[in-house]
Amino acid sequence: MNQKIIGVSPRLQKNADNEILQVNTLYLKALTDRKLVPLILPYPEVDLTKLLEFCDGFLIIGGNDLNPKYYQEENAGLSKGIDERLDKVDQLILDHAIKNKKPVLGICRGLQSINVFMGGSLYQDIENAHLSHSHQDKEHPVKKVTDTLLTAQLPSEFMINTYHHQAINAVAPGFKVIYQHEDIIEGIEHESLPIIAFQWHPERMQESPSSKVIFDYFKQLLF
Repeated sequence: MNQKIIGVSPRLQKNADNEILQVNTLYLKALTDRKLVPLILPYPEVDLTKLLEFCDGFLIIGGNDLNPKYYQEENAGLSKGIDERLDKVDQLILDHAIKNKKPVLGICRGLQSINVFMGGSLYQDIENAHLSHSHQDKEHPVKKVTDTLLTAQLPSEFMINTYHHQAINAVAPGFKVIYQHEDIIEGIEHESLPIIAFQWHPERMQESPSSKVIFDYFKQLLF
């Protein structure tokens, strides 16, 4: 079996003197444990075409907020840490993946990027939108909404972690909601493309049965 190369979107850490592109090693472990080879992508200050072509699939990870202009809203002072260079990386990944029908797994901000760049929108802040609850450093259950090949391998309800303050508002065309908690959409899957995304962080709970199924399923999409 040939090893598959997974392009991984970077995230930015700023300090007084430097900007550092980085990826939490938990994401990389979830890939390497399955004999997948991570390739951390750089900023789009160079042409990423060759690197994207080299990849068999993509992991769009968590991070700061997207610029709300991409879903036709002004920043109400609620979207934090915006860096349009990172937005552009996510957008380039998706454009290439859609055109070439390559698998994509989105996690946290990754779900939000996928939803926005494929035509959906976000709530800029859960509490400000008067949704059911805050999503900071807690656990809660999710419930299955739709039957798919993926959800058939998962329980109808299980516990997840949560670290986000934004959430899907309008779901992008072509996607179905697969998991939800109260009024928060927690998982989406494309109806015809190999794209799955989750609002929680399965890489932070890799020993849980649900996380193993998610990463194993992503690997299956590559072959």
